[in-house]
Amino acid sequence: MKQHPTGKIPLRAMIRRDWKNPPNIVTSVRLLGSFALPPLILSQTPEVQWIGFALFIFLAVSDYLDGWMAKKVFGPTDLGKMFDA
Repeated sequence: MKQHPTGKIPLRAMIRRDWKNPPNIVTSVRLLGSFALPPLILSQTPEVQWIGFALFIFLAVSDYLDGWMAKKVFGPTDLGKMFDA
């Protein structure tokens, strides 16, 4: 894999290399889910707010899960480090 003259890996190459890592997939799902959170939480309907609360809990648990998976099972990746920065 080509490296940039500064020694850093280009973002496109990093994504291509690391996207299949399970902790990065969990993080990507969490990132996409976070876009649905504000409209649900700010809804005027209590039922929809509860769905937003449940989504928030799911996203929080997935944050713990991907960190555990990266540390204990699959190992860290450059893309995962960028996600967590």
